[in-house]
Amino acid sequence: MNSDDRSESPALTYVLLVSLLLFCGSFGLFMLHQASALNAQVVQDRRLVAEYQGILLPKYDSFVGNLQVFARRNPDFTPVLAKYGLQSGTIESRLAGPPR
Repeated sequence: MNSDDRSESPALTYVLLVSLLLFCGSFGLFMLHQASALNAQVVQDRRLVAEYQGILLPKYDSFVGNLQVFARRNPDFTPVLAKYGLQSGTIESRLAGPPR
């Protein structure tokens, strides 16, 4: 090593430390932005799930119930319900929840 390398070493170390600090700060800000975007998405998804469970699911169950009543009165419609898995008892088993 010559004397020029030793005199540049503290300057290079300083530049390296400042660069590392800037990189870590930028990465931290990026991760903070990603976390806030993810939290906003979670809030929106929870709202959609609540809407589905509170509004759309009862309408779906009512519609399927009406189809099942129609199939009882018109037996030729039963294969259509069977094709799409909407036979009698499907709603009750789904509302009971998954097996434990």
